[in-house]
Amino acid sequence: MSDSRSPKEDHRRSHPGASQVSEEIQQKAREARETAQDTVAQTHAVLSRTRQLLKQTEEIGQYRQARREYEAEHATFHAMPAPRVGIDILLIEDNPADVALFRYVLHECALPCRLTVLSRRSDVKAFFAQATTAAYLSLPRLIIADCMIPGMEAEDIVAAVRTVSAYHRVPVILFSTLPEAEGRRRYVQCGATAFVQKPGELQAFVETVATMVRRWSGTGGGSDVPLANSQ
Repeated sequence: MSDSRSPKEDHRRSHPGASQVSEEIQQKAREARETAQDTVAQTHAVLSRTRQLLKQTEEIGQYRQARREYEAEHATFHAMPAPRVGIDILLIEDNPADVALFRYVLHECALPCRLTVLSRRSDVKAFFAQATTAAYLSLPRLIIADCMIPGMEAEDIVAAVRTVSAYHRVPVILFSTLPEAEGRRRYVQCGATAFVQKPGELQAFVETVATMVRRWSGTGGGSDVPLANSQ
């Protein structure tokens, strides 16, 4: 009977450890491939994270640059010397957004102004209490007040203003979102100079505030925005 075994099989039979060595080599090769694949995947993850960090760093840098530019511009604006003929405005308003919009209007319309803001009942009381005893008063050219701040309504605000005799000739404008008819009734009732309805749209707000400041501060040049007043 002839022997059909191949030389390779004869080699394995004659060298029993060769098969085991071959399997170990294959196993190590598989492990090496898996390790390489894991390394490549980790490298891709690190590169992706690095790109994200670089993007975030760039965005942070842009934000900080924009903030520095804003602060520099803001500081420059407030560091400007007061003009010889200034417009002093006393704003009684508790809404930070409206205060910010008011400052924006003054800046955008290049209205020379020293603005004082009172936002709380205690601020209003303290301000006018001090004014009644001050030896020298730097009178505002115009007082603009919301119809309501926490703890005070239009009648209380105007009454506080009128406690200082020197303020009797200062225009007091009620600037509120109240309906026009109600606003007119309130300004007449409390003895204010006029009522102006506060617009909800930005451009109308800008025009209205600029008109109030120019018209009642005595500087002239106001636009033709219709305003409710005592005249």
